[in-house]
Amino acid sequence: MAVFSWPLRQKFLQTFRSLCIGQAALVVASNVVVLKAAGTALALACPLLLFCWRKARYYASAPPLWNVTAANFEADQGVDSVIVACWCAMALLFRTVVASMPKTPFLHAPSVKARLQRLGRVVAWVCWFGIVFIFSLPSILFAFSQSLPAHNSLPVSDLVLQWFNSLAPYLNVLIDMVLSAPVSAKYAAITGIKADRLLMTFRLFSAWLLALLTTVVLDENCLSGWKWTWTVCQVGSSNHQNFNWEVFGEEILNTDKDICGSSDSWWSDGRCSRAIVGNLTPFLLKKLMVRATVQPLMLLILWHCSKLEMARDDFQGRHLKLFGRWPKMTGSLVPLQQLSLLTTLVEMLIFWTPFVPLLGFAILAAALANLFMFDAGLWNFQVTLPTDEMNRGAAISTSYLQFALWSGSFFQIWYAFGTKLFGRHALLAVHVTIMGPWAKHFLPVDLAKRHFWREHQTASDVQVIEMVVQFDQNSNAS
Repeated sequence: MAVFSWPLRQKFLQTFRSLCIGQAALVVASNVVVLKAAGTALALACPLLLFCWRKARYYASAPPLWNVTAANFEADQGVDSVIVACWCAMALLFRTVVASMPKTPFLHAPSVKARLQRLGRVVAWVCWFGIVFIFSLPSILFAFSQSLPAHNSLPVSDLVLQWFNSLAPYLNVLIDMVLSAPVSAKYAAITGIKADRLLMTFRLFSAWLLALLTTVVLDENCLSGWKWTWTVCQVGSSNHQNFNWEVFGEEILNTDKDICGSSDSWWSDGRCSRAIVGNLTPFLLKKLMVRATVQPLMLLILWHCSKLEMARDDFQGRHLKLFGRWPKMTGSLVPLQQLSLLTTLVEMLIFWTPFVPLLGFAILAAALANLFMFDAGLWNFQVTLPTDEMNRGAAISTSYLQFALWSGSFFQIWYAFGTKLFGRHALLAVHVTIMGPWAKHFLPVDLAKRHFWREHQTASDVQVIEMVVQFDQNSNAS
């Protein structure tokens, strides 16, 4: 990490001194935190990548990408010990990083809309989940195409499924770039829910959570939900009775029990957890690489075809517009989008890197590309960040990272006990020890604050000063 820390610290200090803007410095510092966390996690995951490749023999004919994931681990006492040791070290790292996060300042009073009745907020969130589900269809369709067996009898050709598989990562990133932030901001204006929470929920669901749940429901190794649309499993179908076999009054084969039903031990035999890791790895890797390569290239082309707004509005910022007329092309640089994206990257780092070490490289590449684009937008294209309330209150979310920690811990324990991983009881003991409220008494929180959050804390302090000054100016003006 020493290779990364010094140049990144110099980059942060240069940006901070030159711009003297708390929000810009906070975004840069948050990128630095993600890069440091990803680099440290990669260092701990390197043995996993080596053993994934050498000991990937559980399935004889697994897809090639499964060989660099935990989906194809073969039970071996020595290998299992290394896996458990790496997972424990990474769990300790992530728990310490999240526990040492600085608290986000809240200096402005909530608006009238924000003080909704509890029932109204619940209804608003339920409606938001429905909206997010619609916009998350690319990731859902990818999981659907991965879960269906080849040559199935559904009225969906293999070519269509291949198109779903190939286009889903691109469509997911495109929807995230174009629609996620405007839709979240509009819904926040209507309901009073904080826009950054809406956007983080949008990205959490569309990035991986709904795809994971779809795999659990549909995959043959889990609940086998794909069979619900199979004609053989539809009661009343002409094919339903074809597999009810009896010999001399003895039942040999029953369609409902032996073909259409799911295994009673799907949750405990390790096949479902392996299927989740193996099926979603291509989607996650492709999407992150699109974000690290295709998206920056496309944005740079659009930015060079755009013109900076003539009038500068400190409240809304100053953005590039395509040919000087079309919508803003630099909306991805605003703190609301930047910090929600970084939150999503850390969520994926926490949950998925122990199972797919290659994702650590992809997350690192995506964070580096994001930092480069932010720097280019502010320095080379002279974009000015907005100072409205929605962007001032944006920050990396502790609650969403806590969700990633708890869900990642549960998934690791489920995988370990399902696959009979040697050392699974030790893994359980470590997770119980570090996830409880008592963990802050022995975790190296102070060390993590100095190593991961030092620049972030400096930027937060500057932002607090700016917010206080702006609040006083507004009070005097009124």
